[in-house]
Amino acid sequence: MRLIFTAIAVLFSTAALAVAQSADARKSQVDAAVSNAVTGLYTDISHTSLSSRLTVADLLDKVAGRDDLIHTLQTAQEIGGPRWLDDQTAQVRLEIAGGNVARTLLQLAASNPKKTPISANALAAILADWDRRTFAAVGTSTGSSALVNIQPAQTNRAWAGVPDADRKQAISAAHANAAQQTIDALRSIDLKPSLTIAQSMDRTGSPMRADLDRFLRARPVNSVSFRDDGQVEVTISTPAGDLTDLVRASVNATHDPHLIDIDWPHVRQQIDAKTGAGVAGIALIRPPQTPATAVSNVAVVVPVKLPDQPPDWVWKQLDADGAARGGDSPLKCARVAERSAVEKLRTQIDALPIGSITLGDAARKDPNLADAITRGLSHARVFKSDYHADGTVVVSVSLDLREFWAEIHPF
Repeated sequence: MRLIFTAIAVLFSTAALAVAQSADARKSQVDAAVSNAVTGLYTDISHTSLSSRLTVADLLDKVAGRDDLIHTLQTAQEIGGPRWLDDQTAQVRLEIAGGNVARTLLQLAASNPKKTPISANALAAILADWDRRTFAAVGTSTGSSALVNIQPAQTNRAWAGVPDADRKQAISAAHANAAQQTIDALRSIDLKPSLTIAQSMDRTGSPMRADLDRFLRARPVNSVSFRDDGQVEVTISTPAGDLTDLVRASVNATHDPHLIDIDWPHVRQQIDAKTGAGVAGIALIRPPQTPATAVSNVAVVVPVKLPDQPPDWVWKQLDADGAARGGDSPLKCARVAERSAVEKLRTQIDALPIGSITLGDAARKDPNLADAITRGLSHARVFKSDYHADGTVVVSVSLDLREFWAEIHPF
């Protein structure tokens, strides 16, 4: 009888542990979606024009105010609680009053009179109606265990015919590379003067690298993008608070007397600056080439010389919307909508003038320039995703043409 009771106790204990682990995983996924939504708010607001030549992003850049705005946006209200679009996809909607954002921007301008590109008084006049505005963003994340099952849109020719095994291998490699890129970004962070995370990580007996790798590979994924050039991009959630706690625990585990009196709030600030609003590590991995994607002929390339002087349009920003509906996963649907939006950006890019011809004309003459334009489009960023009740997903993307020009010149 005692053995039976013992077995029952073990079963209950195991079941309770499984439930707790499942709850922790779902919480991490919701947190990742919230972080994704905060990033969406930041991107949307930073692209807002204050004048014909000034955006919120320009103001934040001049006064080093990114962290202040992020801190404000992290107080945004979650509307309706998290939604589970399927077993692996969490979605949250955040809203924040425009007045709260305006007060942060005004405080930044007033506190930095020598750096701000616009006076606090002039800014106050521009932001006077922001009390009547509300900024909103939707954040989405999917569990890492479902990552390899995500597939490209059927219209994506570059991935048509790629075997499932090769696609899954490419996604897994991109996921692992995203984790590695995040670790690499953390290495240069100072724990103390003359002591970096890299130095602590590389010490004999330090569990930090293994702990970070294990943590990052288990993080929820905010986006997977299958590119027309045959590459896959995976963006993982990298919350600064959790990363700081993990680094701190690894440092404490070494019992090294030299690793005391560390200013951990300052370390967290550095981690947040490196990983960007607790969101992204990105990897681009080319999948194995298949007969469907292999190039059978080599074209003669006639290089196109771009002007050394940047064109006038380089100071502008392009925006585009893409929509998609249907499919068995909202995340997949969003990826199709994002690809549609980027294709519309490509149409706008092709029409940009370069001397007496357009970029599209030049790209048709020079495949190397065409490849550079494709790379330049990789700088496009999603700043809004709307999930409608009828299953339609509308994704808005923007492209800073300064970043685009830096990619294609020289190419």
